[in-house]
Amino acid sequence: MVIRLGIVGMLIALCDAPLGQTAEAFQWFPKKQVAKPNLLPTRLHKTVVVDPGHGGIDGGTSRGGLLEKTITLDIAKNLALELDRAGFDVTMTRRTDIDCSGLFPSPLSGRHRRDLQNRLDLLRKARAVGFLSIHVNSSANPSDRGPLVFYTVHSEASQQLASLVQAKLNALADTTQRPIGRKNLFVIRHAPCPAILAEVGYVTNDRDAIKLRQPMYLKQVAHAIAVGAIPFLRQQSTPNAVVGNPNDDWVPPALSPAVVQSGSSNMAQSR
Repeated sequence: MVIRLGIVGMLIALCDAPLGQTAEAFQWFPKKQVAKPNLLPTRLHKTVVVDPGHGGIDGGTSRGGLLEKTITLDIAKNLALELDRAGFDVTMTRRTDIDCSGLFPSPLSGRHRRDLQNRLDLLRKARAVGFLSIHVNSSANPSDRGPLVFYTVHSEASQQLASLVQAKLNALADTTQRPIGRKNLFVIRHAPCPAILAEVGYVTNDRDAIKLRQPMYLKQVAHAIAVGAIPFLRQQSTPNAVVGNPNDDWVPPALSPAVVQSGSSNMAQSR
């Protein structure tokens, strides 16, 4: 006679059985192996400097309630999170609504001049593998729209980085812009590592302005920059030493008052 036991009957029988038999019986049910996820990214021990343009007294370009310094900080914070998740150490030139003129003691005259020099000095001290500067554009032509990435013509690596980031921003904004090489953008010109300046859109274009008001779009901009930059930055080597004297107030010989004192929002030479 065959007796069929249900689950309850089996448990009663096991409880009445000797301890050794009970343990043996439970071996009928194999343990499910559950993989534990690795929640922490593998650290690359490489630093990227993220630079939200303007700040503090320097609001940057503005129109219709849009303010460049606020937009750039929002994007930069999201970009820093993306880079951190990818394993990079991230240094930001600013994390709040301040400018960088007081970042380091400096005998240089003029707030704007100190601001630019301090951004460069922070980059030099950080031993960074890349520099990503975020800005917002403006134009006298309201039809000008879309992201535009700038690099220094003195660096092939910066040009390569700019091309990769421009491609991702084009896909996001549905544009076909090409990155532009410049000689007179102070910080990226003298950067000791691959460096770009990304103008993420025009406040003077109605289509761009609508997008720049949307927090989700700003996150998408940060994501596009990160996706374009991360594979390239992973391949860069960390400098063995700080470039230049970290205690000095070095000013490149090419620096001229005309460069550091120009402050127009539409692609100022000093950016």
